[in-house]
Amino acid sequence: EFKQIPINVKIQYPFGKKKYYGMLVGGTGITPMVQALHALLGNEKDTSQINMLLGNQTEDDILCDKVLKSWTLTHGEQFDVTHVLSSEPEDSTWTGERG
Repeated sequence: EFKQIPINVKIQYPFGKKKYYGMLVGGTGITPMVQALHALLGNEKDTSQINMLLGNQTEDDILCDKVLKSWTLTHGEQFDVTHVLSSEPEDSTWTGERG
């Protein structure tokens, strides 16, 4: 059954008692997700698993890349990000996902 979602949705941490979060993010939409990740990963008692699929056009377009890489190193058991680039030149050194 299809449910209508309000245009403006306000969500604040804590987000409930979820054990898994999936984040589908594109471009500048990363900025509110960084705030959510900061809340989730900054709480040692929160052991939620978080998987993010982040789409951008090129590697140079990836915002907040340093903080995302840092979180995958320090919270690798809890947080994973998969980058997908739609317009990365074929001759670039990018070895990640394309599409």
